[in-house]
Amino acid sequence: MKGIVVYDTSQGNTRKIAEVLAGSLREKGHEVDLFYVKDVKELAPSQYDFLILGSPTRMNTMSFTMKSFIKDKLKEEGWMGKPFAIFDTR
Repeated sequence: MKGIVVYDTSQGNTRKIAEVLAGSLREKGHEVDLFYVKDVKELAPSQYDFLILGSPTRMNTMSFTMKSFIKDKLKEEGWMGKPFAIFDTR
């Protein structure tokens, strides 16, 4: 399976977790792309079998940058039925 891990970070902790997660998935035989949220220009759901998002928690919610990414870049119809996971850091 091929997946993508997209993360936002402010102190570097979410990035570290995203890197470990992507590395673990690669060790299991998955192909994984890892992107800092601001570096994602286009996202083609047809290229991926699963999606993982990571964000620091700000004021009891995800970062504004991650919220904007979800609103602007993730189109529901392309991800329907595909595995999806999220994680956060404080």
